[in-house]
Amino acid sequence: FFLNIDSSYADLHSRYQAIFDQGKELGIYVYCLYTDGDPEKLLPLIEHNPDCAMILLCNSAAVTEDFAKAAESLNNMLIGVAYDDNTDTACLVLRDHRLLYSIYRMYTDTESDEILSGSYARFAEEMHCPFVAVLADPGCSASVRENVYKAVVGARVAQKYRTIPIDLFYDIERIGNIISPPSSIIGFKPDGSIYNIGSDGNPLEHNIFNESLRDILKESFSKKKAVSQKITMIFSGKSCETAFYYSFSILSCVIATTLMQDFIIFTNSFGGIGSFCEIHRPNAQITASQKKFT
Repeated sequence: FFLNIDSSYADLHSRYQAIFDQGKELGIYVYCLYTDGDPEKLLPLIEHNPDCAMILLCNSAAVTEDFAKAAESLNNMLIGVAYDDNTDTACLVLRDHRLLYSIYRMYTDTESDEILSGSYARFAEEMHCPFVAVLADPGCSASVRENVYKAVVGARVAQKYRTIPIDLFYDIERIGNIISPPSSIIGFKPDGSIYNIGSDGNPLEHNIFNESLRDILKESFSKKKAVSQKITMIFSGKSCETAFYYSFSILSCVIATTLMQDFIIFTNSFGGIGSFCEIHRPNAQITASQKKFT
């Protein structure tokens, strides 16, 4: 569930809280929020929903000392910083304030070289990010998306970096299908209109501000999926599920990390035989270990 939030709106609580309430009624407790405006204005929404894990995506220039200070009291949020010329400065601010953060990059057909070569992940290592995320521009070709995802999975399996590469589209669907198949991703624009395309190739005509979330999900996906399916929600941002499954899904890791205030580092790919993790706690030595699943 992807929700793109317009932070300039006067009363964000009255505009968006009802959507969170509807999501929780459907069992959705992890949201990914995005804004190209001031992310500090979204913090009251996040604070008002302490039972939810939030991934807040924002531009690096918006990460200021004031924003970091205001975010210090929130324990249910991971901050995703856009990859650009100011990313290193933003990460330094967040690190100084001991906040949980990672970086993300939207790529096009002509902007995938840094991802494929590994230089993007090596930069994330230098920024001390537990995760390094990629997502394809809507106009990106299927062949480039597939090549990037192969590189992401290959780097995870080989444990090439001191950070975990994730693809925010492919991996979310994969996680969802592991936990409760089949899974779908749904998203909404700042005006509430839906991003998704119908089976006929035309945009779906729904608006989250005019219709209930339950009705939108039923009408958009019930023809090809059971109504009881799990929907991965990306709230102007993004979302995931709170379930911790044997798969040790990366985004579930983010959820557990924010809620438990732990740093969880996965040292293998999703699920399967031999998957294991290490849990690192702030200001303490590693307390847990490695648990293998067969």
